[in-house]
Amino acid sequence: MERLVGTITESVTYFSVAAWLLGELKIINSELGRLALSATAVSDLSNLVLCEFFSLVRCWVVSPSLAVGRAGSTIFFLVLLFGVVRPWMFWVIRTTPEGWPVEEVYIMIIVMLALASGMFTHWLDHTPLPGAFLIGLAVPDGPPLGSTLVEKFDCLANGIFLVIYVTTSAMRVHPKKMLADPSAVKFTCVFVIATFFAKFTSCFVASCWSRIPLRDYMVLSDATFSVLTLSILVNATIIPILVKYLYDPVLRKYACYQQRNIMHLKPDSELRVVACVHRTEHVSALVDVLDIACPTKESPNVVYALHLVELVGRASLVFIAHQKDGNRVAGSFHHIVAFNNYEKNNWGMVTVNAFTAISPSELIHEDVCTLALDKQASFILLPFHRK
Repeated sequence: MERLVGTITESVTYFSVAAWLLGELKIINSELGRLALSATAVSDLSNLVLCEFFSLVRCWVVSPSLAVGRAGSTIFFLVLLFGVVRPWMFWVIRTTPEGWPVEEVYIMIIVMLALASGMFTHWLDHTPLPGAFLIGLAVPDGPPLGSTLVEKFDCLANGIFLVIYVTTSAMRVHPKKMLADPSAVKFTCVFVIATFFAKFTSCFVASCWSRIPLRDYMVLSDATFSVLTLSILVNATIIPILVKYLYDPVLRKYACYQQRNIMHLKPDSELRVVACVHRTEHVSALVDVLDIACPTKESPNVVYALHLVELVGRASLVFIAHQKDGNRVAGSFHHIVAFNNYEKNNWGMVTVNAFTAISPSELIHEDVCTLALDKQASFILLPFHRK
């Protein structure tokens, strides 16, 4: 059991840890950041499935009827969570007027559900963390519900509980006991090194193939716990330094993008513009500026309308390309409809493609630059959004 827990601890890269690290390095919405988030999401989900599988196998050896009961309870819990609780949360969002906060009673119900889920997974012979994690997956991201939960509990969770957890874990490290059982320490050290190089090698080979440039259950002994904790400390110290040294998204992406502007356009060529929108009232002013270009059928305008949304109440980034269906644009954003009307009023002279980028406010410029690079735009329009 001890070796199983050590294997899971060292072989899994957790999504929340990767998202925090990428955010600290300010590369969360870069090409590498999006790839890392996708990979860790798959790793985290696989970890949950494998842990449940091995737990049921171990339970089956002791009592097959108990294993069947726990498997049925798990399936019932997932169906109840995503078939009843999640639709109820969407109902809460629909009944909350736009711009109004979510009622406190709903927030308390969700907190109680998270505590009950933790107790349920503890009853299934797991830690309480997967239960709360699954409740978090069921909560619809973004405002008003997801953002409200983050605003109310982020300071408490990260500012107090996380600090207490890390401090108490470090206080349990006993360097002397690391040498008390040489065989266990030797296995743990070899395993930590092997798993680290396995993850590093797999990521390196995949990158080369894709042509990318350079609570206490006492299941761990004190010696193993000390080695694992120290390995996490070493990884947390070395990996950010290596990523910063080896990866520079700005230098690689924009090295050959120095003469892409209006002055270098060929005569009668199309003008590609990235028009950014924060709020609906920005659309009218942007359209007035675009009309100054006087588009014609021989020299049309291609507008990439980008709705910039601050990342709140979720960990993963989102970049949406809104597809067109006849004369309508999929989605309910008012600014998309407004740009679509602008295209219809200038049919044959203007082409509009709508996008939405959800990123942290301090890094959202990366989405603007990436879109301009991918679409070979020559002009970027940014509204002055501050009041």
